[in-house]
Amino acid sequence: MSEIPSLGHLAVPLIHIPSNQMVIRRYRKLNKRNIRTFFDEGLFSRHIPTFWDNNEGLIEQPAENPALRAGAVVIANRKRRRRGLPELSITQEEFKEQMTEFHVEARNKYFANCWRLGTPELDQIWKEYTGDEDMTEGFAFETTVGQFIRALPTIPDGVDPDEEDSDGLDFTETPVGEMYPSDPRTDMHVGAVRYQVRELPSEVQPTGYQSAINFFKGSGYDHEVEFRFLFNPFDSAKLIQFDKDARPVGAQPEVDQEYRYFPMDTRGMVNRVILAPNAGDEQRERIEDTLDELGVTYGQGEEHDLEIVEANAEGHPLHETHPYASELDGTDNYEGTAENLNQAREDFVDESDPDVWPVLDLVELTRERAGTIIEGYRHPTENPRIDMTEYGHDGYQAVVVNRICANGGTDEYLNECAEERFGTSDPDKEE
Repeated sequence: MSEIPSLGHLAVPLIHIPSNQMVIRRYRKLNKRNIRTFFDEGLFSRHIPTFWDNNEGLIEQPAENPALRAGAVVIANRKRRRRGLPELSITQEEFKEQMTEFHVEARNKYFANCWRLGTPELDQIWKEYTGDEDMTEGFAFETTVGQFIRALPTIPDGVDPDEEDSDGLDFTETPVGEMYPSDPRTDMHVGAVRYQVRELPSEVQPTGYQSAINFFKGSGYDHEVEFRFLFNPFDSAKLIQFDKDARPVGAQPEVDQEYRYFPMDTRGMVNRVILAPNAGDEQRERIEDTLDELGVTYGQGEEHDLEIVEANAEGHPLHETHPYASELDGTDNYEGTAENLNQAREDFVDESDPDVWPVLDLVELTRERAGTIIEGYRHPTENPRIDMTEYGHDGYQAVVVNRICANGGTDEYLNECAEERFGTSDPDKEE
């Protein structure tokens, strides 16, 4: 393998990629199969149409996109002139209807693997995603956004992406074992899901981005605070092609199974396995036995592949099991207001016990058309090992970090994009 995947290939319009240090967890029912397939086969990824939220990948209220509509008409009339057909005009409403129909087909190209952002543990998440109301028969894999990205497959040695065949109308499935983020035959992205009160007339979904629409979910799922890995093995989805009637050209691929296992370096990226809150010695032994069979080592120290820890509500407190705590807010800012973000900042501060967490980093990430999200990192030491300049992603987001210390000291860091956007004074960061 050659290089680490770049954000340019993984980013999708309108969506944020959290900082590399942000913790993510995948909650699973405790059985040998879920552990074995994760390490041997890769990420269990479901076909988008099979998700619980029936709106996954669909447009209910398409955003107006005059530029896209104008481009579609230009393309259509060029084709019509070659055929000797009269000029075409199309209303905004007609265009929205056609784009809505297109996305019904387009979502059938996508598979997704889902994680939860941050270290906070909710009983609701344990129960829903392990299928156990007693919170006994479950566990969670834990890693970080940065480790996840680095674990993705990269361009195989000897492969030149410019020489790969790519036909926008050819829906031949590329085997997942041959996919990589910059593969021109496929489409692959990561990001934090955005939540909407989809019943509100003001809530619209993007019409021109086949990938981005799969990162929008209804408000009934906002407790998930989801990090999503999305891939389409059928085409690059970079361009939407239009026919002579200005209709987007698409095809619904045949999908023989409602899931795929996406291969990646899962052994190298997992830091911990978190036991369900009421799991006991029996559950721990079953996990250990399966890991032993797979040759995955566990214990404290870098010489082991991962560590098995109890849920923090029942076992050791978080500051004893983790180098820091992390949390994310702002993906459910339904009103799009600064007040919502200010409340998130206040909550992060109020919920941080300075005797336990002497340093709190508030990280604000702003991206054009994606708004602002806020991350909170609590550190159990007075000299955290995380450099403030490592938060966010340069060249992709405006990053503002405020470090608050229990001894009363504060510090602020702005990356170059933030300085250009806000200046060096305290900015009004909400768009």
